[in-house]
Amino acid sequence: MDIVEINKYIIPSIQTLVMIFGLFSILLLRNQIKDNTRWNRVNAAYALIHSEHMNKLEDKMCSGLKDLGIKTNGNALTEKQLEDLIGNADTYESVIDYLNHLERICAGISYKAMDEELTYSFFSDFIIRSYCVCGPLIRHIREKHGNDEEFFIELERISFKWEKRNSHRLECIQKTIKKIKSQGGVPRASE
Repeated sequence: MDIVEINKYIIPSIQTLVMIFGLFSILLLRNQIKDNTRWNRVNAAYALIHSEHMNKLEDKMCSGLKDLGIKTNGNALTEKQLEDLIGNADTYESVIDYLNHLERICAGISYKAMDEELTYSFFSDFIIRSYCVCGPLIRHIREKHGNDEEFFIELERISFKWEKRNSHRLECIQKTIKKIKSQGGVPRASE
């Protein structure tokens, strides 16, 4: 085998193998980056939702609302409750701090820094309920700042989006229950 044959047959084969190996390495690297990005989103969601800081914010807010005698049971703050809340600086600040934390979570979701599905499964009812309860306070803050709609905008967007999703999910569940009942119900284990 002479130099011409090596240049003609062996070197192109080696180049092709190296190129295939390089492309395979690039594909593996792309998948690793994709997996790391997904992990970081999941980790960010989990870290913000289940954090000692969030628990402290929630405890402080609930304690302040309890001291004011405010029980909402998931309903929006009444005018009287809103006035009482605004009149108590410590409780007002604790509610604002908590809403700001929820706003950061929602912003992370909106900008895809956090995994929306994980956050939704853990937190959808709480985000929606918090927005509904504090809606009058959020409107008050917006009015106080010249009707600036940017205050708590991400909390509002995610809350509306998830509320719509929950409504659709509830409709599907109700249709399934209706269908099961029309077919005689679910058979019992003893049948």
